[in-house]
Amino acid sequence: MSNFVFVNNYKTTVASAFSNVATSLTLASSTGLPTLSAGQVLPITLNDAATGLVYEICYATAITGATLTVTRAQEGTAAQNWSVGDRAYCAPTALSVAPVNGNGLNVFQVANAVASNEAVNLGQAQADFLAIGGNAVSSTTAANGTPVGTLIDFAGTAAPTGYLACPVAAGGAGLLARTGTYAALFAAIGTTWGAGDGSTTFQMPWFPADYASVQANANVGTDTVGAVIAHTHPNGMTSYTTSQWPGYVAGTSSGYATTVGYASDTGSTGGAANLPAGVRVLKCVKY
Repeated sequence: MSNFVFVNNYKTTVASAFSNVATSLTLASSTGLPTLSAGQVLPITLNDAATGLVYEICYATAITGATLTVTRAQEGTAAQNWSVGDRAYCAPTALSVAPVNGNGLNVFQVANAVASNEAVNLGQAQADFLAIGGNAVSSTTAANGTPVGTLIDFAGTAAPTGYLACPVAAGGAGLLARTGTYAALFAAIGTTWGAGDGSTTFQMPWFPADYASVQANANVGTDTVGAVIAHTHPNGMTSYTTSQWPGYVAGTSSGYATTVGYASDTGSTGGAANLPAGVRVLKCVKY
């Protein structure tokens, strides 16, 4: 694969007639020409001075002064005979910014910036500008800077792009493949919420319907049954002296005219689980 080199504002003219089979091109000026290393090429475009309609792209593979060793008729152009005074210049060409640089869509590529005021490419942007809390973007951080595995409370009824709605029970659709689409999520949370089948799947976060999520203490992914704070329920009974008991009749053998009964508890209300009051949202996880 060729490593293309460019120089800014290099334009000159042909200094010596150049036939369509020649491979040594002498130009009028060497000012600005780079020194090429092994594997590097400098694209040179030739254009006739007479009509301005004839072009040829050459690749310079070696440079000595103003003399270039070139590969002729590149990128679909034809080798031409060139005359003294015809134009020669360095400019990006279709192939120099396309497949040979891994760019099949022919989109102009930007090299890594090395000084201020230079453009940065996507890789540098992710590494330098999308750091979260001082930590560089990694395989477990999405391109927008949100860490994979982040949980959100979403106000809609379907998960937003890049997120999965958390199921209300373990297993089933909540078991995800450890490779492919959800590999980054597996790298971020592992088997914290469940090991899946133990080899190819893992459990995504899940939350039973109407249950609250609470702060973990080294036990993320486990559930809690909750607890009720210790308390008492007064039963309404009143303390009496002997003569004050309901139904007491003085002078009888038992001291009571009737038998008085009292309930042993105060009754119960509620459901089968401790559930909080609240407003329902859709819990989602970033993958």
